[in-house]
Amino acid sequence: GTSFSSSSLSLISNAGASAGNIPHITLGKSRGSSDGSNTIVASGDKLGIIQFAGADGTDCNTVAASILSNVDGAPGSNDMPGRLTFNTTADGAATPTERMRLASNGALSINYAGTGDNTLHVGCTSNAGGIIIKAPGDHYANMVIDSNRSGANNGIFNLAGRWNGNDVAYVSFTTGTDTTNKDDGYIKMYTRES
Repeated sequence: GTSFSSSSLSLISNAGASAGNIPHITLGKSRGSSDGSNTIVASGDKLGIIQFAGADGTDCNTVAASILSNVDGAPGSNDMPGRLTFNTTADGAATPTERMRLASNGALSINYAGTGDNTLHVGCTSNAGGIIIKAPGDHYANMVIDSNRSGANNGIFNLAGRWNGNDVAYVSFTTGTDTTNKDDGYIKMYTRES
């Protein structure tokens, strides 16, 4: 279309207060080769994709960004583990690269293509990369690690420096000896010997 109304899609539900009657879009995938087939998909299969493309002077087929859903584990009857990946195309490239992944276990990875049980994994693409917490205006920034781990002398939070997967030094925030109020603690500092 040439206008907002002729190039937009709206799905509006007027179904009262019923929670189940909401507008939705479903993208489904089967490994079958005929209409109505329910051949089970496999781990890693792509289930659906939303793509964003722009005219590049030649055509409007080059994708700038996409949101992709994959099977993220072994599926079974009424069991469909899934992940979402958010992908963008770098300047000078023609296809999107994965930038962020939300796995079936809730783990979130940014600029990191590996797997694991980490809740948040951030990778760097340059020496200036990393996590920056910036507070607006005249406010201070907080990073709070809150753990309910019980017992005396238990590590609550570790801040580690690694080289090639090995800890070279780290700081451990540890509970003290008061197991009733759990309001005492200390910081341990560790280094690896040469």
